Amino acid sequence: MIAILAISGRLLVTLSILMMLLSPRQVAALDLDIRTSPLNNLDVAMIIRHDNLILKNSDISIETNLNRIGILVYDVPETNVHLGLSLGYAFVSHSQQVLSQGQAMDGFFLGVSLRTVVLTSGSTHFLFLTDYLFQEVSNEAKAQHLSVTWSELNAQFLLRYDFHSTLNLRAGVGYGWLNATQKVSGAVFQTLHLASDRNSGFLIGVDYKLSPYEFVGLQYHNGYLEGVQLQFQRWF
Repeated sequence: MIAILAISGRLLVTLSILMMLLSPRQVAALDLDIRTSPLNNLDVAMIIRHDNLILKNSDISIETNLNRIGILVYDVPETNVHLGLSLGYAFVSHSQQVLSQGQAMDGFFLGVSLRTVVLTSGSTHFLFLTDYLFQEVSNEAKAQHLSVTWSELNAQFLLRYDFHSTLNLRAGVGYGWLNATQKVSGAVFQTLHLASDRNSGFLIGVDYKLSPYEFVGLQYHNGYLEGVQLQFQRWF
C-alpha cells in the first residue's frame, strides 16, 4: 500500500508540473474543460490527500485511513458562483475490525462542488463552499470480497487573506456528514452501516503563488475527516 501511494504520489507531482505547461486547447483535449461558455475561466487542481477518520455505529468503531489522488475542476464565469467536478483514485484501510483489518482497498471517487465568493474587502475574501462526493473501494483476498461505499456532504465557510503578492492564507470552519456501508461476502457474510463519529471542524492552509495563474497549496483540516491536503492549481 505504501509503495503504491509513493509511486502514485511521484506520478501526480510529475503530472502536476506538466499540467502547468498545458495550453487551454490541450486541457480541452483531455476532457477537463467543463466550462459552460468559452468566455469563462477554468480552475484545474490536482490533489494529494491523506485523512484519518472513525466509522462507527451503535456497536463498533473502526479506525480508518483514507488516501486520495485526484483532480478538481471548476467552471469560473464572471459571476461569483463556480460549479465544479472532482474525480480520482481512493485507497482505504481499516484497523480494529476483524474481517477487514489490514486489508487495503482501492477504488474511485466522484464529486460535484459549488463555490461562491460571498464578500471581498481589500485583501480579504469570504467564501462559501459545498460539495457532495461518492466513493467506492473494494478488495478480494482470502476467498472473501470486501467493499465499502460511502457518500459525503460537506459545507465550509472560508476566509482567505492575500498576505503577500505570492502568499495567500486561509482559515475556515466546516460541517459535514459521511455515511458508509461495508459489505463482506465469501466465507463470511456481513453488512455494516456506518457513519463518521463527528461532523464539525476547522481548516487552515497556505497557498504559494508561482505566477498569477499557478499555485501550490497545503492544508490541514479537522472534522469528520482529519488530515492534510497538497494541491497543485492552475487557472486557464
